[in-house]
Amino acid sequence: MDQQWYRWLAVLEMMGAVLMLLACGAGGNVSGSTEGATVTAGPKGAATQATGPGPTLNTIHFNVTGEVAGSYTIASTELTSKLRHGHREFTIEVANRGRSFIMAFYGYDGPGAYSLEGVINGGDVRVDLGKDSLSTPFARSARSTAWDLPQKQGIACALHVTSDTPTQYTGTDRMTGDFSCPLLASTDPTLAQKNIAINDGHFDLFILVES
Repeated sequence: MDQQWYRWLAVLEMMGAVLMLLACGAGGNVSGSTEGATVTAGPKGAATQATGPGPTLNTIHFNVTGEVAGSYTIASTELTSKLRHGHREFTIEVANRGRSFIMAFYGYDGPGAYSLEGVINGGDVRVDLGKDSLSTPFARSARSTAWDLPQKQGIACALHVTSDTPTQYTGTDRMTGDFSCPLLASTDPTLAQKNIAINDGHFDLFILVES
């Protein structure tokens, strides 16, 4: 009788050990995450993405005639464009590897056509194509210069914002549009005659809505 009891006790201990191993195996991977976004359980197992900074590829492309003629693209993941003062102050800024593009004015009122003129609405466009933009094979050193919208009456850039829509990230809109500038002057007074024009400009970027 005692031997049969010990055999049953051994069987029960083995079954208990098996059940514990099965329970440990089923408990793995109860939560997970995806790169750049925390995932939590939602209704019926659906995934919901937490609010936070998301992917922000900002791209500006334009063609230049005159000095430094050519086709240029500047792209960056830095979130530097902003809408401020009741969404009225508009600033686009994209920079990468020594090149930058800035466009600003006051009076933004959503998608539509705008004329950027310094003496009327503070309109400004500034293009910097880097230190080698005016270099020649005979130059002793690379020259650095930028081109700016002259703050004179009658000289303006044309802007058309085609879309401005909120994103899933709080305080961030995605904006697209096109632009042109018939005259930008060099910021270097010794290069006053070396003007450029911009045409066929396009942008697709993310913009912070600060106030």
